Amino acid sequence: MGKRWMLLGVLFVVVLAVNASAINVCTAEELDAVRNNLTADYVQVCDIDLEVFGEWTPIGGDNNEFTGTYDGKGHKISGLVHNSANSVSVGLFGGLGSTAIVSNVRLESASIIVSGTFSKWTGGIAGYSDGTIRDSSVSGVVVGYHDVGGLVGYLGRNGIIERSFSTANVEGGDVTGGLVGLTHIAGNPQVIDSYSNGSVTSSVNRAGGLIGDISNATVTNSYSSGFVSSPHWAGGLIGGVGGGLITSSYWDKESGGQTTSAGGVGKTTAQMKQQSTFQNWDFANVWNIVNEETYPWLKWEGAQDFACSSQDQKILGISAVTNAHGEIANQNNYLIDICYDDIFGVKYSGATRDCTIEGKVLRLSGDTNAHGEIIEESTGSYSDVCYGDLDCNSISLTEQCDIANGQREVISLSGNTNAHMETADADGFQSGYKVCCYSGQSGGGPGEITYVEWQDAFGSKITETNKGRTVTVYAETTAEDGTIIEFDVWDDDGIFGRDIIFGKDGFGGSLVGSIENGLASSSFKITNEIVDSAGGEIDCKDGLEFYFEARIPDSSMESGLLTVSCEEGDNEPPRANITSPTHRGIYFTNVPILFNQSSFDPENNIINFLWVVEKNGELFFEDTRESFYYSFDQNDADQYTITLRVEDEYGLYDEDQVSIIVTASPGMMAYINEPFHQAVLRDLDLKFRFNASDSYVINTVQGNFSNNCDYYIECTGGNCPPKTENSPNGCNKDKLDVSPPLDVGFNDGNLLFSWRFYDEVLDNPIMEIDRVTGITAFGVSSHNFNDKNIGLNLKFDNGTGDLVIDKNTNREFTLVDGRQCIEGGRTWLELDENGFVIGEYDTLNNPDACKGVDGTAGTGDDCCPALMKCVDGEGCVSDEGSDITSCGDYETSGQCFTDEYGIGRLPEPVDPMWDTLNCGGLDENGRIVQCECDWDTDDDECGLKASYRDSGGGNNACEENTCLVTYEEGQCDNGFMEIYVNAKWEGGECDKGVGEDECNEFGGTHIVPCGRPIIELPFFGGVQFAIALIVIFIIYYVFFRTKKRK
Repeated sequence: MGKRWMLLGVLFVVVLAVNASAINVCTAEELDAVRNNLTADYVQVCDIDLEVFGEWTPIGGDNNEFTGTYDGKGHKISGLVHNSANSVSVGLFGGLGSTAIVSNVRLESASIIVSGTFSKWTGGIAGYSDGTIRDSSVSGVVVGYHDVGGLVGYLGRNGIIERSFSTANVEGGDVTGGLVGLTHIAGNPQVIDSYSNGSVTSSVNRAGGLIGDISNATVTNSYSSGFVSSPHWAGGLIGGVGGGLITSSYWDKESGGQTTSAGGVGKTTAQMKQQSTFQNWDFANVWNIVNEETYPWLKWEGAQDFACSSQDQKILGISAVTNAHGEIANQNNYLIDICYDDIFGVKYSGATRDCTIEGKVLRLSGDTNAHGEIIEESTGSYSDVCYGDLDCNSISLTEQCDIANGQREVISLSGNTNAHMETADADGFQSGYKVCCYSGQSGGGPGEITYVEWQDAFGSKITETNKGRTVTVYAETTAEDGTIIEFDVWDDDGIFGRDIIFGKDGFGGSLVGSIENGLASSSFKITNEIVDSAGGEIDCKDGLEFYFEARIPDSSMESGLLTVSCEEGDNEPPRANITSPTHRGIYFTNVPILFNQSSFDPENNIINFLWVVEKNGELFFEDTRESFYYSFDQNDADQYTITLRVEDEYGLYDEDQVSIIVTASPGMMAYINEPFHQAVLRDLDLKFRFNASDSYVINTVQGNFSNNCDYYIECTGGNCPPKTENSPNGCNKDKLDVSPPLDVGFNDGNLLFSWRFYDEVLDNPIMEIDRVTGITAFGVSSHNFNDKNIGLNLKFDNGTGDLVIDKNTNREFTLVDGRQCIEGGRTWLELDENGFVIGEYDTLNNPDACKGVDGTAGTGDDCCPALMKCVDGEGCVSDEGSDITSCGDYETSGQCFTDEYGIGRLPEPVDPMWDTLNCGGLDENGRIVQCECDWDTDDDECGLKASYRDSGGGNNACEENTCLVTYEEGQCDNGFMEIYVNAKWEGGECDKGVGEDECNEFGGTHIVPCGRPIIELPFFGGVQFAIALIVIFIIYYVFFRTKKRK
């Protein structure tokens, strides 16, 4: 007995000791003090409000990580605010080491905003995490540039996230994810049983609903449902290029706005609200879901409450989505409310439940735990349930409510009496009744305007435009398709009130559009008459200020500002669009094929059309008609690339391209679909995806087959189209089926891909089997349009030698870095969100053109020729007094990083070590060399850094090891100078690349070019020059006189 008590006493002491070792956190000051001991264990015991604390500094950082434990115990941390520029590792924690464990943290209403293109690793819980985060959540907004995530910006090689979620809206520039921005390329980062549902926006590249880009990570039992947007590489679940192992993970294709992803499975919203969708998920211990009503949520979040927006909107409550019992409105035992405003789209005003007036909906057998009965029955033990002015009737489940006249289904019953109930959209009953109701207050069916914006003529969002341009008013709505939406447009300078342009008493009546798939729009041209009606030239000094309102019954929304310059806008290029032939289509010989287009020009002045049809890279024929028919002869069976060029009267043009197969046996489609034809790509690291997944191989056999058309077409490689686009002469079918399986794929070893990537500096051949797609990079950005080249040789061999075919194809495109410069910095390109060039600006003659994407001079994205810098109000100017001629001449880290004189950056670098490091080309091991000015933090000096990128074309064009060279310069003598170089090696992401010994070889003394070469002949002075002239004169005289005598 005594021994037992002794043992219990020891255990009690141990428990006390363990608890005593954890430091309690209850106030903002105590949370802030965590940074003073980054290895300790902490327990949060109170909710903490940081709103009054002021600007938050992240706990720990990239090189000073938190390595202890922090248990939030489910308490809130609210109101965190952080604002900074070009910061690294920002969040509640800056960085988490591999031993760190953060759990049960509820970060709510956070505002984390990091500006500047040099910022990276921004997240809610942590900017960088190599540790474990579990059972935690983030809400609010997270904004950064590189590697931005709602929960974590950068997940390291040992990082684990489990049973966590983010509802934060996340915005970034390059690599942005709802939960995680980027995962480490090595090790095994893991995301398990987690989700995100906030919006994700990337302004440059790579956005994913859950993860912005992934390399070697494992993602299991996770999902995303937030809207995703990015000009390049947007994915519903995973953005970028993908990789790693994605298991039982999903995204909502409808709410996410993305039909593709670099990993995971896309589902409809309805499917995402069905437990059966989520294969092998643990709904007993980890997840909850209400079928047909909710997305999955984590059990630790507690019960979901499906209450009405307010109690006065509640008609009744039910116990489940289907097969449910019911209760009257003032009972609150059940989770699911049937709500007026949810059904009719507007709030009911002054609702009454007095059944002596009106509003009968159904009848219940009791106040709660009740069965239902339709109002047409009169069982004595049942009581009426009434609401407002509802006028209801019951119809069979097989019938439809009178939707066109505003009637809506409120609830369904399994029978006429003693019935179970379900929500209107559950569809769980095989038979029974619908309760359909009209309401005088609803003004029709449910629906509201959810989003509006100004767009240009091509559908891109705009905030400014010019007189003479065509603009579009655009709205998204939940109203039914076919509903008419009205747009009123006005100018408002804030002084004299509104000048109505379109609307009542305006220049014209309201603009109208019909809703289709939840969208509606209308366009108009900003004419001189419209400018006059908006105040004329008097109001034009600072631009007219246009707004519009989109309106349907009971819902409206005003737009943001559109600034309209009264100067005529520059002519916009047209847009080419081929509608026929169909890209990747299979066509038969001796049958007319329609060549047609729906090209568009906002100024309506396309004057030239040029169709160019090529066969195996050689011109086959050209045509200048807008549309025509053409038949290919039997001997012409092959692949054809068709390019349409449209040109306006000002010489601006655009091109579209498709490729087709005219039946051959066998036939091969070799086509590079990424980058697309003459694309302009923007990537900070000059990475891009190459992709030939549009390619396929068919075998056409002619004979007597059951289709009565004497042809049998078999898909033998790649992803074939399901049908041909026409049929052979004499065939009584419009199209022929291509035999399944259509998706033969690219992994059977029969299709061999050989790629080559080259420009004026780089020639990088990649001979890869089955590499249909991947990521690589160039070392320098484009100097001119379409100066980057891809060549592809595609070969098919069925392995027996009786079916062998190969084709060559190529692609030209433009690749720019974050500054969007070409022509040596003399031209800045304005790109829309889809990567189309919408403006080309001369940086030497336009004072604003050199400011780059952010519109601010001196921030690192300026566009100027080398040895010139961007100055506000002046543009690119030469600084005659500057002695900056190499990276080493920059004296501060800020100057070094921004490199405003373009010494070590593209497109015309002048740093003396550029050629020595072979910047822009390949090193001796075939790695791409990219260079830039970079700061040596140890010696506080600037140098030229070479980064070595894997050029092999895999899904990870990652940054490998780097070599930073700093140097002391001698005197420039006759175009050359002697410099002493110090080389410093640093390991990179891929754990491979240039070795330390190789880097050190760059150290020592080098003779490099400098300045302008001057030819100096010290023996050749003034006297010698005079003597030389006399000698030349004598020789010439003697020669001339001698010749004359003859």
